[in-house]
Amino acid sequence: MPKCGEYFRRFGIVFIGCLITVASFLLGAYGPAHTVSSTYGMSACVGRNVVRRSEGELLDAQSCRQFGEVYSDIGLEDLGRYSVEDVVLMVELPYLNSRLSYSRWFQFMIVDINLSLKSPNYIAKLIESNANFFALDVTIAHQLRSERGWRKLVNGTVIRYLHCALQHYGHYHCDMLPLFELGSLHHQRYLVNIKLRFIPLNDLMEEFKGLSQLSDVSLMEIHQTKGFTQVWWTLKSGLFPITGLLLAVFIWKLGSRQRTLLEGALIFLGAAVTGLGVPVEVLSLYYDCPWLIVFNDVRVGLVVLALSAYWVIFIGEHSKVSPLDHTLGKYWKELAAASLGCIVLFVYEFCERGIQVVYPFFSLWSTPHTQLMANVFLAISITAAALYSVMLLVRLVSVWLSVPEKEKVLEGMAEMPKAAYRRSMSQFKFLLTMLTITAAVTLSTFIPTEIHDFGMEASAATMSIYSGILTGSYALWNVYTVIVLVEHIIGVQDKSRLIGYTAERLLNKGSQE
Repeated sequence: MPKCGEYFRRFGIVFIGCLITVASFLLGAYGPAHTVSSTYGMSACVGRNVVRRSEGELLDAQSCRQFGEVYSDIGLEDLGRYSVEDVVLMVELPYLNSRLSYSRWFQFMIVDINLSLKSPNYIAKLIESNANFFALDVTIAHQLRSERGWRKLVNGTVIRYLHCALQHYGHYHCDMLPLFELGSLHHQRYLVNIKLRFIPLNDLMEEFKGLSQLSDVSLMEIHQTKGFTQVWWTLKSGLFPITGLLLAVFIWKLGSRQRTLLEGALIFLGAAVTGLGVPVEVLSLYYDCPWLIVFNDVRVGLVVLALSAYWVIFIGEHSKVSPLDHTLGKYWKELAAASLGCIVLFVYEFCERGIQVVYPFFSLWSTPHTQLMANVFLAISITAAALYSVMLLVRLVSVWLSVPEKEKVLEGMAEMPKAAYRRSMSQFKFLLTMLTITAAVTLSTFIPTEIHDFGMEASAATMSIYSGILTGSYALWNVYTVIVLVEHIIGVQDKSRLIGYTAERLLNKGSQE
């Protein structure tokens, strides 16, 4: 039987790992809120042909008076007699009279626009005419507290389609529309100008002339909180050095000899988890880094791919079949499913957030065709994850059923190889148990996190769960990697005997002795 010291060591590592994982989940779910949102009503700069007169100018409440009048906090009910050329919508984020300012700790900003329409009849006409879209010329500018003027950040013409559903009593509810996303909040204040380039049915029906059907335009702004950023960075800074140090020790223990397939998979896993933990986000405190969101998502994808590959290879190298002829191609089905899911998510990231790095108005959810594309990406990734899960489950059940058969080999062994084989079997069952738990938790949380990342859920409850999954999963991956590395380091007795050896190799060694 394994020594009592091994049981205490494993129990201690697992107990501490459970505490870290549970504490990380609770801290993410019930600690500082992941994000906060604020609603900003837009003011209107109104004057005859104000759009043409102010061409190239950035309009705030003060500069607007050069071209017209400022209408604030009254909606657009009284502007029906004006045309789209007579109005520029504007808002400062945060409000000018607010003592608040944005911090680089906030990491990102997502802004949605809400176009409030007066008449249910107008909305019904939009749906019937299949012209339910608005064209907006949007300009974003930034300012530091010490500055007076505004500096233009980006400008673009965007088209957004209304999604309205008929509710009770004949009323329509229209969803908020994505406007832009900034991957870095490097400045303290922002200014948004919107010029209405096209309003549907504006020129076709006299009753919908001008701005008569717009009752209000507001923005919903969402950013990450400073508290959550600090918690997230602290968690990363505390765990990644441990994983990185153990990975270095494991590589040093292996020496210069050729790595086995299992050892290579473990090195890939350790490097991916360590790389995920390096807090490169600290750069955003000193530099404008809008690419960080994409970079972080790619790092998460590499960890998921490394875990998927290691699980399959670990199970396969300890199956009933001799591992001597095992190559990476033996696991092509599982690796293909995992790779497909990761590649699809990478393509989505590149098409969505990758383009937003240089053009923040782009969104796959802005038009029906691109929204269909995004849903296809989501469906493919979930399908690939489901296929991989089924194949992994089949391998897990098979290897668990083979454990009693492996233990029967002990009956005909000499004492020395029997002790070595017993230690190997104990270690194998322990690592297989940890693999089963980690895989179950990771794969069961994959779909909720993907649904959140694809923008399909945004309630307070789902945000809390998502935050807990984010911090808890990161802690779990580090704990699992640490456990595997520790067991492999201890299992490396010398250059010729590793934890990757299975029953056949141990039996051969015992017969030679």
